Formats: sequence, C-alpha cells, structure tokens
Amino acid sequence: GESIWEIKQYIGYVSTALQWEYRISINLQNVLLSGFFDSIGLYQSPTEEQIVIAKQWLVLLGMEKQWDKSYNKLSYGEQRLLLIARAMVKQPALLILDPQNDLTNTSGKLFPASKAVLRKFNVIANINTLTSQYRDAGATIIYSPIVFSAGYPEAGENPYGVISSIIESGAMIKGTQGGEIDGIFDKKEGDIVIERSAIIAFEGTDLENILRDKKITTLVLVGLLSDVCIEGTMRVAYSKGYEVFTLTDATATLSLQKQEITSLYSYPLFSKVINTEKALSLIECAAKS
Repeated sequence: GESIWEIKQYIGYVSTALQWEYRISINLQNVLLSGFFDSIGLYQSPTEEQIVIAKQWLVLLGMEKQWDKSYNKLSYGEQRLLLIARAMVKQPALLILDPQNDLTNTSGKLFPASKAVLRKFNVIANINTLTSQYRDAGATIIYSPIVFSAGYPEAGENPYGVISSIIESGAMIKGTQGGEIDGIFDKKEGDIVIERSAIIAFEGTDLENILRDKKITTLVLVGLLSDVCIEGTMRVAYSKGYEVFTLTDATATLSLQKQEITSLYSYPLFSKVINTEKALSLIECAAKS
C-alpha cells in the first residue's frame, strides 16, 4: 500500500497549529509554493507551472507587490489567508449533496420545510454560480443524490432517526420525480453523479476512489441537508485528511434555526467556513492548477 507520505502529497492542509508552527522567515511566494510539497519552508525546486500558480494566488490575494515580504511580517489574519491559499493550490472539487426535487422543488415532499433557508440565502443560485465557474475552469463537479428503492429496503429492518423521517415522508425514492436531481441545478454532461443510500457520501460509493484517481483531496461542500448529509460527510472527510470547505450560503436544512446552529457550531469544527463570494475567489486560481 501507499505510505503516509505518498498519500500526503495529494493533500492540502491548514490549521491553527500549522499557523503557529509556520514561523520560519521566508517570502510569501515561497509559502504558497511550499503547499505543493507539504513542507514548512521551501526545500525543493518548484516547476515553472507551480511558480505561475503561486503568482496567480498572490494577485488574487492582493499581495503580488509584497511577494518577497517575510511571512512573519504579516498580520495574523493575513497569515491565515495566505495559509488557506497554500492549501488550495492543490485543486479542489465541488461536491453537491442531495440536490433533488423532494428537497428543492415546490412540488417536493420536504420542500415546505427547506424553502425558508433556500430562499433566504439564495442557495440554489449560489450553487449554480459555483458550479458554472468550476466547470468553466475545468474543475471537477460531483452531484451525490441520496435515493432508496421502493419500500426503503436499504434502511434495514428497524430504521430510526433521520432515515425513519425520510421513510415517513415518502421522499427520495429512486425512479420517482422526487428522487431525481432537480432540473433547476446547472448539471451538464461530464459532471459526475454518485447515487447513494447512506447519509455520508463516502459510504458505499466510489467517491473516495474517484477523488484519489483525480488526485483531488480538497473538497468544497454545498447542498442539503446542512445538519445531516453535509455535516456527516464533512466529519468523515475531515477524519480522512481531506481539506474541507463548507459554505454557509450554499447549504440548507429544514429550518432557519437549524441552519444557524449548524453553521455556527458544527461547521467550524470540521471544515473551513466560507461563503459563496469567498469560495469563488479561492476557486479561481485553484481550478487552474
């Protein structure tokens, strides 16, 4: 099998601990370049392509004129922004969970509960904006709807919790309109679709193999439900060593209160919490890498 160092070469990472440890005196461009090699400091020679990507990030961050400034001279906030960019030099993928009629269409069985959050934050429009810009840059788009066979045999003999609630609503049945991806989403030929019957997108699917084959280990999570499939997938991705970004205004759940609590208290524990505007700026250079 692969060693931990072979696996780490595909993974971008930033944390408070990394920010504290990254105390060596090197310039901003080299901080970004070190992200390609998972090193604190730059000890290998970058390629011309990697240097171009680092320069693009500096322009995006408004730091291009400070490229040779010492990292230690930056403010705490500037350091953290630079380290986030350092993690994002390794191309991310956009993972859209549960974009189905039963949750997002006015005819959907669960739409009456989800519509408040969807409408307040313009969730669907934000997802489509992200999807379009990712695709235009040649990045990977993954849709992952949760569906069940008629009678919900995948739920087992004694389902409970959120799965029992889905069963009671009669939602998410494969082959029905409610279980299909809502046509309002900007899904195109070439986008990847991974159907599943589990809360967590990694469970019982080829998601991890697809990401590994594409050398993608930074995920941007959007879709539904914030406190169920988004949070569950986020936790597992975090534990697997992925760099996870979760969007507050491109995710939704079944009440405004639940959305606020999840975004405020759960998202920061297992992901970098950003909004669509910030995600678009971070994606611009990462998608070119």
